[in-house]
Amino acid sequence: MNLINHPLPIDNSISSFKSFSRGASLFVIGVGCLVLFGWALDISVLKSILPGLASMKSNTAFLFILCGISLWMQVRGQTLRIAQACAFIVTLAGFLTLGEYLFNKDFGIDQLLFQDNNIGALHPGRMSPATALAFVLIGYALIFRDNHSGNRFNESLVIAVFAICGLALLGYLYGVSSLYQIGAYSSMALHTSITMLLLSIGIFFARPEQGLMQTILADTVGGLILRRFLPVIIVGPILLGWVRLLGQRAGLYDTAFGLVLMVVSIITTLTVFIWFNARQLTNIDIKRRQLDATLLEREMKLSKLFEILPVGISILDAERNVTYTNPALKKILDISEEGLLKGIYRNRKYLRADETLMPVDELASMRAFKENREIDGVETGVVKENESIVWTEVSAVPVDFPDWKIVVVTSDITERKQAEEDLRANEQRLHLAAAAGEVGIWDWDIVKDELIWDESMYSLYSIDEKDFSGAYDAWISTLHPDDRQFTDGEIQAALHGEREYAPEFRILRPDGIVRVIKATSQTIRDQDGKALRMIGTNIDITERKQAEEEIIKLNTNLEMKVAERTDELAAANKKLHELSIVDELTGLYNRRGFLLHAEQQLLLARRAKYNLLVFYADLDGLKQINDRFGHSAGDEAIIIAGRALYETFRTSDIKARLGGDEFIVLAIEAEEQDAQMLVARLHEQLAENNQSMSIGVVTLNAQNEITLDELIARADEAMYAEKRTKPSRRER
Repeated sequence: MNLINHPLPIDNSISSFKSFSRGASLFVIGVGCLVLFGWALDISVLKSILPGLASMKSNTAFLFILCGISLWMQVRGQTLRIAQACAFIVTLAGFLTLGEYLFNKDFGIDQLLFQDNNIGALHPGRMSPATALAFVLIGYALIFRDNHSGNRFNESLVIAVFAICGLALLGYLYGVSSLYQIGAYSSMALHTSITMLLLSIGIFFARPEQGLMQTILADTVGGLILRRFLPVIIVGPILLGWVRLLGQRAGLYDTAFGLVLMVVSIITTLTVFIWFNARQLTNIDIKRRQLDATLLEREMKLSKLFEILPVGISILDAERNVTYTNPALKKILDISEEGLLKGIYRNRKYLRADETLMPVDELASMRAFKENREIDGVETGVVKENESIVWTEVSAVPVDFPDWKIVVVTSDITERKQAEEDLRANEQRLHLAAAAGEVGIWDWDIVKDELIWDESMYSLYSIDEKDFSGAYDAWISTLHPDDRQFTDGEIQAALHGEREYAPEFRILRPDGIVRVIKATSQTIRDQDGKALRMIGTNIDITERKQAEEEIIKLNTNLEMKVAERTDELAAANKKLHELSIVDELTGLYNRRGFLLHAEQQLLLARRAKYNLLVFYADLDGLKQINDRFGHSAGDEAIIIAGRALYETFRTSDIKARLGGDEFIVLAIEAEEQDAQMLVARLHEQLAENNQSMSIGVVTLNAQNEITLDELIARADEAMYAEKRTKPSRRER
């Protein structure tokens, strides 16, 4: 069962690329503004950077400003219509300029901002055809940048712009004017090509989670190769070709020798680069395999946790088939694992909370599939083969693993359901008792102190009418002695208008039976607010009180059962933690437990400035024991070796079995002179069971900055050095 799966994430530096895109847009805007400033004040260095180079036209600078504004707004998600309008103007201006060249017309846009006084210019103020084409492509890409259906086409346009500007830069670098100038038309200026190149990169970086950038930034081997190789493949040959051209022009060698030199340089550079990256990729592959092994170990531990959980766990695949069930679920549903995997559970009858028939489509697992959301706490009755009903509470959680689609958690709530039914039955009995019981009505004339009862009152109090004087004191005397003072206080509070009279009190009947009475009343007053009469009722609520006590008792029992289940789950969690750090065979720490505690001790040792000893031990002859006596004997030998380590070293020392026949101990606050004594003691312990170990010891000084991995590696080397000095088992 594959319990763990990790999807490949996108590189978490997306925000930094978007920040670069915003910075690129500001740079483009800044370049456009500086060039326009240069045209306004006729500053040559701002228009053409260096004397003799082509100048950036004023309309080119203005279009750069519009492109920068459009990119800035789109990256920040602000006023997209304005951003698209700016991009549309850029596209339109590029098309018009290309039309001027194509139809040999002047549409009046070349010197719309400033007059170009360049004597001898074929088309004063007009940007080069390459620049116009680049603006058409860039403008279109900015207009439809968020159109996902045409994302690849937009990327192709930006790549084309990148190629146009890159060729122009290569022309300036290599001194080949035909790469940035078409015939007699104006050239693409150097800072125009640089700005356009940076603008195209900014557009790419604006959506790093999509298209080609998604592939480049993916946290995969392919993404890593692209990120490392693309800069070298692009920049490397350019620089090597430029150096080769400089040497040839300087007369250091002829064309053929220069060509061979460049080819050899490219081959050597790429070979070294590929070799270096291949080694790193190999190391990455090794680490991934180690991670896979760790994940497999965690999967096994998770599986063990599922096995001991008191709640049912089941896992469904994309076809809604059960691929895993733990023992608790099989016990709850009383279905074998084979039956569950075959889908026999679908043939069972299910009940809603109101005990009406529940269709299979209403099951929590099926709803989670259909609604693609977590379905929590669905009360479901399962009718077993013997027609008995087990009540469950089911939660279903959708997950996105290849072989996991729904995880279903099922709890047996039959006992709780029975308790609730008992509570409802008690409430029903209470209702029937109240309906069948008599309601007594009384009328007290406060001025005359005359208390009149109806027949139900006499029945409630079990008093004959001739035995009741009808006075207030006569009624008080019928109350339970412990409740007389309280009840009289409630009467007085009602007479004084402090609150309504509605207490509960006990009465003591002549036959000695105690009953609980609920009283209600209304007070009649004169115009001055003086109490004249009280008229009210008495209801026997003894059965209700008893039912409430039963409810409290049942709730207490239910809370105790919940606490017991909680303790069981806590114990299971504790057991899982022990399984994750303790070697099951020896009871010592496993590799994970050792590394976890050893790293802490290493930090403490450096802070407290005390030394540590690392003992790396290998049990001699384990393979011969396994081959000759079987693996049970080998396991017994490992257990004895672990016991010897436990008895030799202190309780505070960290003792672990790394795997197979290898053990390691980190002795805390130990000096180098202690090592021989401890090794000798360990050999004595082992010799009592006719065993021996090859032991390597390394001392860690508190001032040494060595890592734990290096420390273990040195101890391992020391152990193997000792092992090589021993005669083999066969020689002995």
